[in-house]
Amino acid sequence: MGRTTMTLQVIKDVILRSLALFISFALPSVGVGAFAGVEPVKAATIAGGLAVAGVVTDLAKLFLKDGELSASEVDEVFKKASKGKGGK
Repeated sequence: MGRTTMTLQVIKDVILRSLALFISFALPSVGVGAFAGVEPVKAATIAGGLAVAGVVTDLAKLFLKDGELSASEVDEVFKKASKGKGGK
């Protein structure tokens, strides 16, 4: 059905988009953390780590279904994550 399976390009895409997701959630939390008295590095690590963990969990669930991870599935998961709390 025209399905593109997991390739090195898909893996590279996941890694780069995970980094971008981490940054998009981590940076806003630095200001909020400072206001709340939390160390900036700790606030950024928690916020970014939770965002990436959510995406990795969703990708793992999709991979478990059929043992494949298509570029369109990766795209769908990251689009959903970018609309989550803290992301723009």
